[in-house]
Amino acid sequence: MPYPHNPQTVAEHLLKVRLDLKLTKREVATRLNVTSSTISTWENGKFEPDVRSMKMVISFLGYYPFPEPTSWQGKVRQYRQTHGLTLEEFGHLLGVDGATIWTWENEVYMPSKETVQKIDKIIESEPSIVLRAEKIREVLSAKCWSK
Repeated sequence: MPYPHNPQTVAEHLLKVRLDLKLTKREVATRLNVTSSTISTWENGKFEPDVRSMKMVISFLGYYPFPEPTSWQGKVRQYRQTHGLTLEEFGHLLGVDGATIWTWENEVYMPSKETVQKIDKIIESEPSIVLRAEKIREVLSAKCWSK
């Protein structure tokens, strides 16, 4: 793949940063706790990282590889992606299901003014919410395994 001077996709951003840092795919894979073949599929654009991996990719890159969101819905998606939260996990934080979060992010439905304020407060209070999100992830994971 040619060097991406002006990266537009996650694949191009990942490749550019890896090459800029003179790292092998294996070295990046180790940092992100994935396989080198996973790095290859991401860099080739065959697949994008899932939401949990995206959190690690964003951390590795040192920046958010998507256009800066201008809408409220985009800011919700950005928050969820940068914190590695699935739709279900973020929904659990708010007392709604993941499908509801999807409808908000995709502008199918706009939540009530009170819900928007609640979400804005969550987005602004990062440290405590991240700890709560980790706890929710543990609880949801335990539920999946206990079925």
